[in-house]
Amino acid sequence: MIEWANQNNGFIMAVLTLVYVVATLVLVGITTRANRIALNGQKLQEQLELQRSRPYVVVDFELVWDKSDMALTYLSVKNLGQTMAQDVAIKVEPIPFHEPLVNGVKTRKVPFMLTNGIPTIAPGQEFSDGLGFSSEIYRAFDKAIFNGRVTYKNSLGHLFEEKFVVDWESMKDAVPLKRRRER
Repeated sequence: MIEWANQNNGFIMAVLTLVYVVATLVLVGITTRANRIALNGQKLQEQLELQRSRPYVVVDFELVWDKSDMALTYLSVKNLGQTMAQDVAIKVEPIPFHEPLVNGVKTRKVPFMLTNGIPTIAPGQEFSDGLGFSSEIYRAFDKAIFNGRVTYKNSLGHLFEEKFVVDWESMKDAVPLKRRRER
């Protein structure tokens, strides 16, 4: 056997070199695949972190009692997310409004955040603007169902959009559960 190996050592070296080359190619393939899987996992982790730490702005109407126990309606915009929301823009159809008396004249008032937007909303921060007594909404609109969307950015410039529907028709017989916060 030793004599045969000595006589065929070139052949044996060629076979061993071929085995090493095949083994190296297999290891390169396995490593490449493992790196690709790790990169995909890292991208997924980044997306999950972005979703976890993003701002999340919601728009809603709130029904609250005022000091004289009248049911008032407020348009409310809140950032329920973990980071600052920037360049907040709200579009609603139909546009909610109310008509308070100003110097004895009815004046149409649209909530400020619908006409001006909101430059920034901190996490947990809320903006609200009055829409008058809830009964006024039913008088002002044939069908008090409001469809809208709110768009905003995070600090990295990623754009987010949330659609919402406020079905005030379903609130006709609702009783407010909370009192308006004193400011």
